[in-house]
Amino acid sequence: MDKYDRILVCLDQSPLDVEIIKAADRICELTPVEITFINVIRDFTIPDEMKKEFPNFLEQALAERNAQIRDSVVTHFKRTEINVDIRVVQGDSPAKAILQFANGKQIDLIIAGRKKKSTSSGVLMSRLARRSDCSFLMIAEGKPFDFTRILVPVDFSEYSALAIQKALDFATLSSTPENVEIFAQNVYTVPSGYHTTGKTHKEFAQIMKENAMRSYEAFIRGIDLRDKQIKPIYSLNDNDEFVSDIREQAKRHKTDLIIIGARGQTATSMLFLGSKAERIVMMHTGASMLVARRRGDKAGLKDLLQEL
Repeated sequence: MDKYDRILVCLDQSPLDVEIIKAADRICELTPVEITFINVIRDFTIPDEMKKEFPNFLEQALAERNAQIRDSVVTHFKRTEINVDIRVVQGDSPAKAILQFANGKQIDLIIAGRKKKSTSSGVLMSRLARRSDCSFLMIAEGKPFDFTRILVPVDFSEYSALAIQKALDFATLSSTPENVEIFAQNVYTVPSGYHTTGKTHKEFAQIMKENAMRSYEAFIRGIDLRDKQIKPIYSLNDNDEFVSDIREQAKRHKTDLIIIGARGQTATSMLFLGSKAERIVMMHTGASMLVARRRGDKAGLKDLLQEL
């Protein structure tokens, strides 16, 4: 298993912090880790007159915020055997500050929360998902983190295999592995020129589905399933909206966790890396979402720091 030895948990002093901390606590049940809780305060300018009257204002403000974050962590993080680090940092961009810290500390997993009705939260999640050089777990607001039902969109690439392996890791390390269900969803389409073959749309859709089924069988044979059954799902897409197909299946199967392997090059695996990134991050299914990356897969931190 590619363990998460170093975890960075992003907090913002919103009510969602409790769910994020509890999710981190659950993750830490699976493997011993080093864990850091980080809070980013936007840079603010202190007038010179105020600096003279209150020379320790900034230090005191940071110390007060640190104490507040620590109180919340102590209350909701139960892994007393794990050393906890609390960091409050300044930055004009939360994404930049978080990614700089994660890169410097060689973080393996970033955990953050996605609010249901916050555009800025969605933008932050998108930037972290697309630009981090480690795995990224987005906790859905309003539902305790769980992984009893896991959905993995697959396009039969090596990155889909990585996502399946991560789902199997969760299942293997669960206290009740027999209860964990893993669904592998492939979204297939009918090419626009199908009519030149003399086949109807329905007939050609069946051909594409059968091809997807053969590809899945070859794909899954190359993975050690650890005696775990994975249930394939084949979804016909008619409107070039892969996101809606994933959302539909996530809701249908009451999915707890969606896992996508990053750095793939085809339609499904590009959801987090191409123009569809914001739409998948904004997808509200009630499920948490993990972007799984291999150690050392760099996702463009240098470019991000220039953009933000």
